[in-house]
Amino acid sequence: MLELLQGFWESTGFSELVKCNTELFGLRLPGELIMICIACVFLYLAIKKGFEPYLLIPIAFGMLLVNLPLAGLMAHAVGDQAVTIMVNAIEKALAQYPRENHRHRIEHCGLTNPELIARIAKLGIIPISNPSFITINGRDYNRYYGDRVDYLFALRSYLDAGIITAIGSDSPVTHPNPMNSLYGALNRKDRKNGDSVGEMQKVDVPQIIRMFTYNGAYASFEENIKGSLEPGKLADIVVLSEDLLTYPAEDVQSVEVLYTLVDGKVVYTRS
Repeated sequence: MLELLQGFWESTGFSELVKCNTELFGLRLPGELIMICIACVFLYLAIKKGFEPYLLIPIAFGMLLVNLPLAGLMAHAVGDQAVTIMVNAIEKALAQYPRENHRHRIEHCGLTNPELIARIAKLGIIPISNPSFITINGRDYNRYYGDRVDYLFALRSYLDAGIITAIGSDSPVTHPNPMNSLYGALNRKDRKNGDSVGEMQKVDVPQIIRMFTYNGAYASFEENIKGSLEPGKLADIVVLSEDLLTYPAEDVQSVEVLYTLVDGKVVYTRS
């Protein structure tokens, strides 16, 4: 399999651009990992060269998973076909290398359906949603996906299925302000025009706060040091201008950060 990927890698000319152990974004990575990390580039080039879409990518992910049985994998998948590919690969890896508490993650896990959600729950996969996209792309999601938006960033369905899920902004693709994600998860609306997007997936403020805090730490095996305010944990805290539990849901994007503490030290003060 590596020979196949290597041959395709070299045939595209990218091997001249990125050599083994070259610096990529300030990190030194082995060539094989670089090849897999830019699988999206492979997909585009594969189509240009006449390969069928998703021909090589599922095999690459499967190889990665099977060869990293002791690692908590994080991979990106947005559409339901891409999510299916990741679920299939994780399922195959866990069948070959059973492991409790693996915490494999699917970043975005954008479009799903009840069958996929049931499989994600059974396998113990952690989806990381980005509901801030709903606030800026909601109308287009409705236009292109129709009723499928009922399972777009399906936070309510995840909770109902017993899935531990976390939230991220996906910055710099969207603004890093977490209030955007809070608004999207709480209201499920496009802020530009007020269009509703899959309202059945609304969740409440305490649930969203947990997804941002404890669940985020849990997803990276760090819940013993952060994610909640407890003795012995890092005092990573924000002080907000409003009480999120009582503030109007429609106005949460106006909430501001007054102070930020990292490990108990004030690192930001709003002037």
